[in-house]
Amino acid sequence: MLLTAVRNAVASSVHRITLPTLACRAALRTAKASSVLSMSTSSRPEESEVNQGKTSFQESYGSSPSVTDEPDKLYRQLDLEVRGHDHAVLKSYRWFVLECAKHLGITVVKTWEPSKTLERKNRLKSAFSHRKHIVQYEARTYYQVIVLEKLTGSTAETFLEYIERNIPEGVAMKVTKHEIQPLPEHLKQRPPELLESEI
Repeated sequence: MLLTAVRNAVASSVHRITLPTLACRAALRTAKASSVLSMSTSSRPEESEVNQGKTSFQESYGSSPSVTDEPDKLYRQLDLEVRGHDHAVLKSYRWFVLECAKHLGITVVKTWEPSKTLERKNRLKSAFSHRKHIVQYEARTYYQVIVLEKLTGSTAETFLEYIERNIPEGVAMKVTKHEIQPLPEHLKQRPPELLESEI
């Protein structure tokens, strides 16, 4: 009984939309726009009435988005060092990073795997006393290094954000950026003392 009451309530609240049949669709396609849509221009709502509730981008955020005239950063090299305790996870993540770099057209100089580090700690089995019952714990840390070359700042930021969002649990990443910068103005010109000594 409760089930039928729920069905009736749901059926009454759902609005069913029926699609026109094929004959109606064909008739609508062949009919002229003036005879089908007999809507006059006076019955259309004014443009100010339509846009009354909407705000523009400039009203919402203060100013329109603009393109900056600053040059994009250039990176000669990007070193990614990934470390974790599970070797299989690191190999899988390295494959993922290399595939992302290939799809974005980033040149990969080399990848290698430095030797793992072992950290051993001796602890007592018991929380207190019983000195002769000792347990040794070993933590292994595996590494993967990926070197990328010749990146722009926007490409590097997009690439790094994507691979950082997809980093597995228990994996850490260290990124070293080698940025190319122009020579400062005070170094472009020779000091006056050197110019006088040359003459």
